[in-house]
Amino acid sequence: MKSIVLRGIPDELYNKLKIRSKKESISMNKILLLMLESNFGITGKPFKKKKRYAELDGLFGKWSSQEYEKMKAIVSSQREIDEEIWK
Repeated sequence: MKSIVLRGIPDELYNKLKIRSKKESISMNKILLLMLESNFGITGKPFKKKKRYAELDGLFGKWSSQEYEKMKAIVSSQREIDEEIWK
């Protein structure tokens, strides 16, 4: 794969690319590649917004303090290093 360097990018364009990449949760490089591919008809698909899924959003913030402490203890125990295994 080849690489190119773009120079002289106007601040307004840079800021719009940065905002778009953050909104789409992909890198500025990927945004530019997708736009170029779409513009030149390489992908055969127009550039479109990445889908965001929210099915699990309802689960956030639903644990009681007791459930949270229990889960925290379980996760904490899994983070301990077994010295015998790593000898």
